[in-house]
Amino acid sequence: MEINKEKAIEILFSVAEMYGKELSQGALNIFFMGIKSLSQEEFEEAVSKHLEDQEKGMFFPKPADLIGQVRRSGKQNSEMVSQSAELGWSLVMDQLARVGSYGSLKVSDKVAIETVRQMGGWKSLCMTHTDKMSFKQREFMSLYQTVIKTPQNLLPDELAGRIAESKRSSKVMGALRDNSAPMSV
Repeated sequence: MEINKEKAIEILFSVAEMYGKELSQGALNIFFMGIKSLSQEEFEEAVSKHLEDQEKGMFFPKPADLIGQVRRSGKQNSEMVSQSAELGWSLVMDQLARVGSYGSLKVSDKVAIETVRQMGGWKSLCMTHTDKMSFKQREFMSLYQTVIKTPQNLLPDELAGRIAESKRSSKVMGALRDNSAPMSV
């Protein structure tokens, strides 16, 4: 299904007004050249998701922003998502080999971090026996397909390892100890 240009133009003018922008006919023509691969439904969903995006949504959307929203929603280019999942898995495995369960999982792919969290966490993955790791990889690849639809701002930057958790729990215990001291009257 192609884009209904009249309806899309009405949406774009409304969005432009919200951002305090003016659209010329030339800009509209170029905009439609950039989004020609989208259906009306994908276009409207992408505009909606762009408006909700706390980082990119601060600015008037460009065609690449809308196409990116469609791809992130998983409606197009599942091969790209699979490649991202494979890369995410390799980043996680690299961290597992480098820092193990004592270090925190810190990789550039927030989707991979959240996927590991939903699989039971970093320590759990690190404790998986090597002969079971292929099952964990399949679980990761499958779950990644769902997690990638989550807005980036809702994803964690890292998963704490044993050392970070130990430090955190020491701070909590210290705070509890300090608060439980008898008060003098």
